Amino acid sequence: ATNTVGASTVSLRGLGANRNLVLVNGRRAMPVNPTMVVDTNSIPAGAIQRVEVISGGASAVYGADAVGGVVNFILKDNFEGASIDFRVGDTQHGGDQTVTISGLIGANTADDRGNVMIGIERDTRAKAYAWQRDWRVADYANPNTGGGFFAFGSATWFSFEPGTAAN
Repeated sequence: ATNTVGASTVSLRGLGANRNLVLVNGRRAMPVNPTMVVDTNSIPAGAIQRVEVISGGASAVYGADAVGGVVNFILKDNFEGASIDFRVGDTQHGGDQTVTISGLIGANTADDRGNVMIGIERDTRAKAYAWQRDWRVADYANPNTGGGFFAFGSATWFSFEPGTAAN
């Protein structure tokens, strides 16, 4: 219940996603699990006008939820019309391609007393394998690179090298 796979979260100062306050237009966003983290994927990118970040002293104003800081997503007001955004990205060495398409439709209603906005977004990312990177292949080929050991500090708990007995 506390691990939300696929969620995009905010972790200011590296304190963890549940140590930040995420706001949408100045109001607390809905958390996605019991640790109170907010999935920023639920905010359509096309609807965002700007993002405000407070990383220092935010807990004095917003309380203990904002120990790491505050991120406030400001959405577009009174958006009328339609917009489509299409983005394709790739790394310098290939692999990990991303394709994003998003759309936003908005209209003012009731003699400009209300506004309706609908946003939809689709984002895909291809896998990037370690064997596709020259530096990782060089690590695999280097006999001085520890293969498959787990360590905490300088103490090795378990070591396994193919063709040898485990320590």
